[in-house]
Amino acid sequence: MKVALGHIPINASPGQLAALEGYWRKLSNAGLHRQRFHAGGVNSAAEFIEAVLAEHSLFFIVYDVKTKDVYGECTLNGFMGKTAQIHFSVMPEFFRQSIEITRIVLTLLFGLVDANDDKPAVTTLIGVTPETNRLAIKFIQKVGFKHVITIPDMCNVHGILVPGFITKLSIDEVLDGRR
Repeated sequence: MKVALGHIPINASPGQLAALEGYWRKLSNAGLHRQRFHAGGVNSAAEFIEAVLAEHSLFFIVYDVKTKDVYGECTLNGFMGKTAQIHFSVMPEFFRQSIEITRIVLTLLFGLVDANDDKPAVTTLIGVTPETNRLAIKFIQKVGFKHVITIPDMCNVHGILVPGFITKLSIDEVLDGRR
C-alpha cells in the first residue's frame, strides 16, 4: 500500500471541486458526515467544500498512489505556531486498514516542510473528540495520540454539549516510533 496526500488548495480548480463533491457524496452516503462534523452545519456538498477549504486550513485527500482509491481525507486547522488541530475520516471500505493508513498519513503530515524556515511545518497535532465517541477515542489512541485533558461541555454533538477528549501527538513520538 502506497499512501499519498493530495492537497486541495483554497482556490481549487473545477476538477478538484468536482472531486470534493464526489467525496462528500461517499462520506454522507456512508453516514460518516455526522461524526466528522458532529457540531452540525455541514449537510451538503457546498457546506463541506466551504468547511474544508476555509482560510487557514490545509485539506488533503488521502489516496493510494497505484490504484487511485480514495481512502479518506484530513484537514489541519487551528494553527498555533507549529501546532495544528487535525480532523480525519476513512471510508468504510478501508476501515480494516485504517490504522495503517492513518499512521502513514501522520508520518507524511509531519514530513511537510515550512517554506519559510525549511523545518517541519507541523510538530504537534491536537485532536478534539467528543467523549461520547468511544470508538473514535479508541482509534486515535491506537495510532499514537495521548490523552491530555477532558474539558466539560466543549463539544457540540448535534445540539448537545458533551465533554471534549483532548489528545496530542508530537513529531518526535511518530518519528521515534518509525526508526
